[in-house]
Amino acid sequence: MFPPNMPAMELYAGDDFTETLRFREAGEPVDLTGWSGWEAEWRTRDKRETFTVDASREDEGLITLTLTAAQTRVMRGYGSWDLQAMKGGLTRTWVSGVTVWCEDVTGRTDD
Repeated sequence: MFPPNMPAMELYAGDDFTETLRFREAGEPVDLTGWSGWEAEWRTRDKRETFTVDASREDEGLITLTLTAAQTRVMRGYGSWDLQAMKGGLTRTWVSGVTVWCEDVTGRTDD
């Protein structure tokens, strides 16, 4: 079973990014309790950034991914990402996707 692909994640350079993923089955939230070690990572051939993953609402099927403004500033070009967790010694990739990156216009120097 391959993980479902998400629509392209749009990242704007220098902006904080937060996305809450909602896992559902037959219209009902999936209880993700028991899964641990949640990790999400973005990559290109030569770059890598790690998302902050908040699984505090896992019982509601909600996982939140966050990137800082400093991270999105260096994520040039297109990349791929995925979200993984572990349960009982097994690793599962829950979802994957690609990113579209847009250069910012206003250049801030304080972030």
